[in-house]
Amino acid sequence: MKIAALGDNVPLGTYHFHSRFTHVVNYQNDNGIISFVDSAKDLSGRTLLVSVLPRGEEPVVVFSSHVLVAKRHLSTGDACQYDSSFEGFAPELSLESFVHAMKRVLRTNAPELSLAVLYDSGHEVAFTSSFEKAVLARFKKAFASMGGGDVVDCVDQFKGVGFGLTPSGDDFITGLLYALSSLAPEGALLALKKTILERVQSCTALSFQFMSDAAAGIYPQDIKSLFLCAQSGDDNGVGRHLQDILSHGHSSGADTIAGMVAGFEWFFTQRTSEAGIRIRG
Repeated sequence: MKIAALGDNVPLGTYHFHSRFTHVVNYQNDNGIISFVDSAKDLSGRTLLVSVLPRGEEPVVVFSSHVLVAKRHLSTGDACQYDSSFEGFAPELSLESFVHAMKRVLRTNAPELSLAVLYDSGHEVAFTSSFEKAVLARFKKAFASMGGGDVVDCVDQFKGVGFGLTPSGDDFITGLLYALSSLAPEGALLALKKTILERVQSCTALSFQFMSDAAAGIYPQDIKSLFLCAQSGDDNGVGRHLQDILSHGHSSGADTIAGMVAGFEWFFTQRTSEAGIRIRG
């Protein structure tokens, strides 16, 4: 096993096994979760790209110069460092076409039972069981709060709701935070992100880690690449990276995109309103 790349926000310390997926093994300690991945497309600030995924049977220890995995010392000296930061969109940059592109991919390519239904009622036909219809009703109620400008109530309604290991509502909140973190760091936005994190502490450890990273402006490679293409006006790149994001989980990618759309649209609406940015809750 070799470490090929290292995220720029991997804290030192001892971590114990948390969960395993096809291309990711997660470890956790009191400071949060770090992830071992075997594909460069899954790089983020708290990831280590390795040639072979660890089994997860023993704790791993991250030192400043190496990582101890299954009693093997893996040097990080030759590993590339992934920069998870994004400088942010300039206030004067129009993101209208970018938001439209995200909506378009949700309408045409999103999987069933995803939050694409918030932007295209045609997706409602996939919600057939009584449980699915109840979840859909909760989605609509949460989204209505967002449309009314009450972001905090929207988060309260969305958190923990939906399908998958990271529920749809949690993925939506993560996408919302990615959008807010990419905008000008105004005091009201910083306060809003802090309030959101306070409201979602009861979510699963994995969901909360994703949300915390998004609020801190720690971007996974696909989201950062998407934003860079939007920033430079590369429409083809935007389309390509949106498709990459859609491939996450069953609906996690689509749910994250839905949250980003909501975040950008809320911000632009508040910015142009006479009342300015309002934070409720």
